[in-house]
Amino acid sequence: MPSLPPELWKAVLQELAYMPGTLQKGYDPFSIEDHLDYDEPTAEMQAWKQDKRNAILVCKTWRRLALPMLYEILHIDSEAHARGIREALETAPVYEEDGFLGRGDFVRQIYISVRWSPLQVADEVASQDSILTGEHVARIVERCPHLSIFTYRMFPIPSILRPTFDAILGSRAASSLLKLDMAYHQTFWPTILWDLASEALGHLPRLETLVLTSAINNVGESAMLRMPAHIIHAPHLKTLVLPWSVYQLMLAHSSQLDMPELQAIHIMGVHIMSASNTTSGTLVHHSSMEANEMNRKIASIGVSNPDLWAPDDFSDCFAFLAHFPNLRSAHLLVADITLVPDPPLEHPSLTCIAIVQNHDIFMEQWNVSQRIVSSVDAGIEIILAGRFPKLRKVQVVGYYTETHKKDTERVAGWDQKLGERGIALEFCRAFQ
Repeated sequence: MPSLPPELWKAVLQELAYMPGTLQKGYDPFSIEDHLDYDEPTAEMQAWKQDKRNAILVCKTWRRLALPMLYEILHIDSEAHARGIREALETAPVYEEDGFLGRGDFVRQIYISVRWSPLQVADEVASQDSILTGEHVARIVERCPHLSIFTYRMFPIPSILRPTFDAILGSRAASSLLKLDMAYHQTFWPTILWDLASEALGHLPRLETLVLTSAINNVGESAMLRMPAHIIHAPHLKTLVLPWSVYQLMLAHSSQLDMPELQAIHIMGVHIMSASNTTSGTLVHHSSMEANEMNRKIASIGVSNPDLWAPDDFSDCFAFLAHFPNLRSAHLLVADITLVPDPPLEHPSLTCIAIVQNHDIFMEQWNVSQRIVSSVDAGIEIILAGRFPKLRKVQVVGYYTETHKKDTERVAGWDQKLGERGIALEFCRAFQ
């Protein structure tokens, strides 16, 4: 092995061990670049994980430098895996220049994504597994004093979440956590995520990012959201990613929020109500100096309803978006567009408009190709006819991205039309 200073070998291993976005604290709710794609591991992800394992086998120098990297991110996808990680962290400490350290001292992120469906959770065997997983994760957290990011990506199971939160708040992890990411992306958003987060916020003094959803989804009509009786003090919180229902609750109790460094709020799952436009009415009802200040921090909005767009729907939607003077990104769920709106749409600050197309199993029994293409065709024409002085990007997002890319001639036409106005066209995945 060539004789190089340890810091140079460490730099080499960091290039080997880290994928783009690893251990980032920031969050863009409409991209996947800062997510570890464990749920559907790519060849790149699998190779990255194997490289880290191989590095510790090269020599003593590499083992000493690579071992901390091996433990920096813990992925838990089963009860057995959680048990194995717990046992590994409970083994004898390893030697570092500063002395002996437990393996948990190296951990910076815990990522939980056990593949259980709601029906499996109700099953007695799976339920017992979830209880054991919760116990393992709690013990793991207690041994990770430098935990920076906690990520939970699965059906919300109280027997896993509650022991984990108790362990975070009762250990040194509470004072080191920078990002709490519980981006649950199913059709209906469960209130337990808000219940846990709202109680924990005041006890996480360094928290910078809170993510409670990553999709355009909804809270069930029977769900009851409650605001804690105490002031929520989050001195370093900079980014919030919330369902619309949670944002409404926070607006109604804005005087209870002490978040002096809050910079950006991303809202998902907005239902635009036609006729009386009660969505905008909610904002008017909660108008105050504190509420208006929050509205100015809205950076992006995801609209989940309507998905069949008529002219009145466009008018109601952009009347709603006008309440957010610094809005940069709007994602609109689009299944079909019936008619072009008149007058043209406008917004002074939007830099990105996304056309989101989710998987439509029913429509695939018919001529889905024509419909998904015509929706983008109409959407781009409406955008070009509108008044968006700061618009720089149009995204086509969702399940049919690859279908669009295959139609190179049509894509070239869209790209040319937008490019003539200085607007870029981008295709990207979205969480479903």
